[in-house]
Amino acid sequence: MTNTNDTRSSTVGWQADALRFTAFPLGNVEIDHGEWWRQLVGQQAEIVAAQRSTGIRQAEGPFRDGKLVLVVLPDRYEWRYHTPDISELPPKDVLTLGEFRGALETFVVLVNDWLELGIGPSVSRLAFGAHLLKAWDDQREAFRDLGEYLPFDGEHLEGSVGFLYQINRRIKSDLGIADLEINRLAKWQAREIVRARVRMQGGPEVVIDENVLRELQVPMHTANLEVDINNVPMSLPDDRLHEIFEELVTLGAEIAEKGDVG
Repeated sequence: MTNTNDTRSSTVGWQADALRFTAFPLGNVEIDHGEWWRQLVGQQAEIVAAQRSTGIRQAEGPFRDGKLVLVVLPDRYEWRYHTPDISELPPKDVLTLGEFRGALETFVVLVNDWLELGIGPSVSRLAFGAHLLKAWDDQREAFRDLGEYLPFDGEHLEGSVGFLYQINRRIKSDLGIADLEINRLAKWQAREIVRARVRMQGGPEVVIDENVLRELQVPMHTANLEVDINNVPMSLPDDRLHEIFEELVTLGAEIAEKGDVG
């Protein structure tokens, strides 16, 4: 599928914008999500919130190269590792968690440590999600890049205003667990984002006020991939959750590397 005459896929890798892991318990149980956070992160969460009416509890704080969020709902537990708020870091063209493989390694260690703690009742479903992107200055380059991962030539998309391709390819698990099937949902999209380039008067101390001479909006185009890899709901064996999680991650990484695999 990859064009051997074009090296952009080998030289420009996916950047991770967000990673997610979700577990769906078979029954409701009272858990101390703050204790989960302390054991895994090594300190208390920066922000803790709860909504009594909905049963939603949330903890969040800085983690490695981004922000970590733990959301506990009556029917699911979810870890999210995503790009921090843009105001929290010096501006870049596109703010991400960095190269996908490196961010993924960090996230996998976190989730495996969490599974070691025991997550309460048996679960019916696990889900791994990722939002990845590559930045390009030209929309045609974003289209061409997506075309290397899809079963058609991206150059045919030139002249389009936008692009979205979504597909779910369900397969049987390789783990030998009876009736375990895996959904491989992938969404490929070309987007346009806008950067603000500002020219200022004065010295190194920058103040956004009347000293601004000019603000120029500069478009940037991104090739985006979102994957949601999850099992068809069933009672999952508690002693094999690590293996199932690893399989979900492997399948998601395969799509990022090889494209729309059958």
